[in-house]
Parts: sequence; structure tokens; C-alpha cells
Amino acid sequence: MKITLPLLSLSLISAQSLAKVDDVYCCNEVRIVQISEKQTKEYDFANITRKFNFTREATEIIFDDGSGWQRHYLSERKYPVSFQDGEVFQASDDTGALFYTNGLLIYSNVDAKRVFSVIARCVTY
Repeated sequence: MKITLPLLSLSLISAQSLAKVDDVYCCNEVRIVQISEKQTKEYDFANITRKFNFTREATEIIFDDGSGWQRHYLSERKYPVSFQDGEVFQASDDTGALFYTNGLLIYSNVDAKRVFSVIARCVTY
């Protein structure tokens, strides 16, 4: 019984809680929204699952190049990491900022005319 409880507790720890630097994240878009002075536009891909991947390195987040219809707004971009603590990290540059917390990625780009945001659910593999 003394051994069973720790083993059971260990088995309940999710793979996400064990994620680390150099892991690859596979993400499914939940929502893409663009907001401007005159309108709010939510992009609808007609029930097509949009996916993208990124690698979390020690000093930057690197998005894959995507391909075909899966080419993504974040494809081929790199963002310097400004904060990380376990499964919480933040990265940004002149083109936008991203925040990741335990499986939820939120990216936003703000310019003089609009706000563009991507929200995605991610897992490591």
C-alpha cells in the first residue's frame, strides 16, 4: 500500500506537466479573431482542424514552416523568450506577443489599425 499510492500519484501527472525546454508542441487552433475600429472578424475554416507546431528552446520559440493549407500566420516565426517557469512561458518581439499556460497558447499582434489574435490548445510530443 505504501508503494501503490506514490505510483498511482505519479501516473496521474499529465505529460504536459512534465514538458520542458526543447519539447515540440502540436497545437490546434481554437479561434482566430481580428478586431478593428469598425468590425470584429472571426475566421471560420468550415470545421477544418488547423494545426501548427512550435519548438520551445531555452531562449526562443520557433514555429515550423507549415505547408499547403496548413500554412499558418505564425509559420517560420521566432520569438525571444522573456519569461518561463515550468509550463508557463512568454515570448515577444516587434510583431507580437505570445503567452502559454498549461496547454493554452494565446498570440496577439497589435498595430495602428487592428488587433489580431490566435488562441490554440497544445500538447507536447
